[in-house]
Amino acid sequence: MSAMFSDSPACRVQKIDDHLYCLLEVNLVCMYLILGSEKAMLLDTGYGYTDYRPLIRAITDLPLVVVNTHGHPDHALGSYLFKDVYMAEEDYENLCCHCNPVLKKASLEFRYQIFPECRGLIEEEAYCQTDFSDTRFHFIQEGEIFDLGGGQLMEIYSMPGHSDGSVCVLDRKNRRFFSGDIITCNNIWCFTDPKENSFEKMLYSYEKAKKLSGFYDEIYSAHGKNPIAVSILDELIGCIYDIRDHRERDPLFCSKLADTVTNLPKYSHQYKSVLMIYTEETLKTLPHHS
Repeated sequence: MSAMFSDSPACRVQKIDDHLYCLLEVNLVCMYLILGSEKAMLLDTGYGYTDYRPLIRAITDLPLVVVNTHGHPDHALGSYLFKDVYMAEEDYENLCCHCNPVLKKASLEFRYQIFPECRGLIEEEAYCQTDFSDTRFHFIQEGEIFDLGGGQLMEIYSMPGHSDGSVCVLDRKNRRFFSGDIITCNNIWCFTDPKENSFEKMLYSYEKAKKLSGFYDEIYSAHGKNPIAVSILDELIGCIYDIRDHRERDPLFCSKLADTVTNLPKYSHQYKSVLMIYTEETLKTLPHHS
């Protein structure tokens, strides 16, 4: 990626090329601004700790289509900044549950510990009182296409495994695949919800993304280093099977943040460049030996 041109730690902008920008919120969440000839698309709205809309308008005045790749708070609480937001219905309830002052305050305090540079840049009281009363949510499904103009068609694909409502977006014209959290080089947490974080569902989505890989050369994730090589899909698939077959010496994974999600013991498994964190509950969803 090219150098940043916004100096605020709360939300920095990186220009990838003339048609793609990354808005990096609190050094954690990658939101992507994709420019067509007639419309622009914002992929994910982040926490929405600050009003980053002026950053978008400094780049483009095109009509904006806003899509959340899934409903987790670090990707979709910022929906309150927009009048119309698209996301999968399966994640809507989860998002609404996180839209409350107590959880927002807790997320701020934790973020200050991890990234103290953003302290003092966020209007805490005003942020914690934000809600979705002025936002209309539109539910999307696999197969929907957003036409940004100039032949730039953004295709929606359902990719469960991180959450049931996770979607990826394919840009065939520029041969890019925007993966949200389902495909990432970050530590992969496979325990946040036993009903949704299923190895079986993850394998389904990885295999599905692999079948589509003839249409893209790069993967853009919502966290960590980007772009990601398409070869990561083989490593993700391989890691799940390696957990099934070679997990006997996996160490315990210790993290205060992870413990806020579940008190169950968590284990880490390294396979090539992939690190997956799982619980005994997650193991119940491993594929059987053929």
